[in-house]
Amino acid sequence: MDIANTLSACGTLLSLLGYYYLTIHSRERLSLSLDFAGALLLTLSFYFFGSNSFIVLNATWAAISLYGLFKRKRGSVGKIDKHWSTNLLLGAITAAAVITTMAGKLEIASWLVIGIFLGSFAYFSARRLTRIEYILYGLVGAGLSIPYLIDLGNYPSALYQTLSALLAVGALRNHLNLKKRNN
Repeated sequence: MDIANTLSACGTLLSLLGYYYLTIHSRERLSLSLDFAGALLLTLSFYFFGSNSFIVLNATWAAISLYGLFKRKRGSVGKIDKHWSTNLLLGAITAAAVITTMAGKLEIASWLVIGIFLGSFAYFSARRLTRIEYILYGLVGAGLSIPYLIDLGNYPSALYQTLSALLAVGALRNHLNLKKRNN
């Protein structure tokens, strides 16, 4: 395995563990710490792959992870500060990403997917999206990024997106089952 794929595999594993702790165990601080380390490795990986959109994604992801870590005090839950513009903006970016992916414009779609990932992660870190809303946007972003990653030949990251989509589906299923039992 070459250096780019080795870095991608290690960064992917750390990020996937972070996503696992967020989706299945609701451990936000641990998730953000693992996301930070994984994003740094993935930034280097995509530098070697020559994918500017995913360099931007992962470097920014690392910065947002740090922001989220400093924003959350150990053991605190914090209040979600919702605003209608959050989902309007993310919804518009998501619609554009779906359209460009369906049109086969994968490079353009990859930049829009970056907007979905970074926007939802930034809003989640700033407590403007709930955990479930963040997981929903992550599920859509993962599904839309897979064709680009396969086309690029970055199979570890394509696998990561597939696994994160499966984790998201599991977390959403658990959430819906809990809501059903509580009603």
